[in-house]
Amino acid sequence: MLISTPAITCTDIFINKEPYHITARTLDFPLKLYAKNFNAYSWYQKIFQTDINLTKIIHRAFSYYKGYIDVENTTNIIVNIDNIPKDKLAYWYNKYGYFGRLGFIGNTLTDGINTQGVAVSALYLPGSIQPKYNPNDKRPALGIYDLSNFVLGMADSTAEALTLIRHYQLVESAMLAINGLYIKDIPLHMVIRDKTGHSAVIEFLDGKTMVYDHAQNVLTNAPDYEWHLKHLEHYQSLNDQGDQQNNIFAQYIPQYRTIFENAQPEDAGLLGLPGDYTSASRFVRATTLINQLPIPKNSNDALYHADAILATITVPYYEATATLWQSIKDLDHTLIYYRDILYYEGDEIKPNTLNNGFVEYDLKSMSFIAQTAEEKNSGITPTDKQDILGVLSINAIPYLNNAKNLGFN
Repeated sequence: MLISTPAITCTDIFINKEPYHITARTLDFPLKLYAKNFNAYSWYQKIFQTDINLTKIIHRAFSYYKGYIDVENTTNIIVNIDNIPKDKLAYWYNKYGYFGRLGFIGNTLTDGINTQGVAVSALYLPGSIQPKYNPNDKRPALGIYDLSNFVLGMADSTAEALTLIRHYQLVESAMLAINGLYIKDIPLHMVIRDKTGHSAVIEFLDGKTMVYDHAQNVLTNAPDYEWHLKHLEHYQSLNDQGDQQNNIFAQYIPQYRTIFENAQPEDAGLLGLPGDYTSASRFVRATTLINQLPIPKNSNDALYHADAILATITVPYYEATATLWQSIKDLDHTLIYYRDILYYEGDEIKPNTLNNGFVEYDLKSMSFIAQTAEEKNSGITPTDKQDILGVLSINAIPYLNNAKNLGFN
């Protein structure tokens, strides 16, 4: 069942060609979160007020977050918390340090990397239905929106992440919006990748947790991951060896023969590659282009390949959704790069300057030993019941649950 949700689109890719392992993503988000006659507008506007580099404002969407070693965490589920015994809440102490960007505010990580070369990316998946707490399941409950932090804090590989996750029941939870207001039913799926080239996708469909181990090198949005893999089969004949006409696509492309005869072979072989920004087309385009890339000669080559693919899936400033920022994660050297493309300022969306390129963050040069009281208490903690003023489903918020109402006036 598909549920109408905001036009939030993202793409995650993996340059997975030995000995190089570079993962990269876009974060695409509604350009103007505007809700007429509903107080949700105020908290959305407050959340997304940022400076040009997202570095000077604290507790705002997409702020940076650092996970410290040995810091205690207890999952913050919020949803139906009265039905979950306290001794059934997942808790852990970070084994590894990690760094990345938050989703809304609070501690919910949407993108990051740890000191072991494990990376996570959370992307939108409309149609998701998250599992509810099952009292007959004896495993501790881990809130879905805490999963990124848990994986980066505890796993030194994708394989270990999956082993750890199996010891918990993943359950619906909620994200802090502002001033005690929490939002549930934000439809997400996640990809975990590591420096050995091992990837796994986790989705929540029909109230069940679906794990796709040894996943491929691209993840986008709806439909679900298995649908994309089947859809990709229609494009298997595309490649950069265009020495013969492709009869499959020749019947669909106007003036195919003329275009083919006047194109370079490496371009002609890709005639039929979708160029729009739908989730399905981005999945096909990124997968096909990654498959055509040569093996990088060095790390700089691999980073260039990731940046080049990002350019083909970055959503321009023209529709209800556009790419706000990009990240590239070098899993072999525990480096993460962020580039901000657009940013919110009041009612306006502003483009960043052209000379504002990627900013490098080297985890090897960071200290992940908590020193201050704030750092020692920076882990995830359950919210006191009296501090929860309301829990809203994103599907029930007028004008925010329909992409047609998002965008510019």
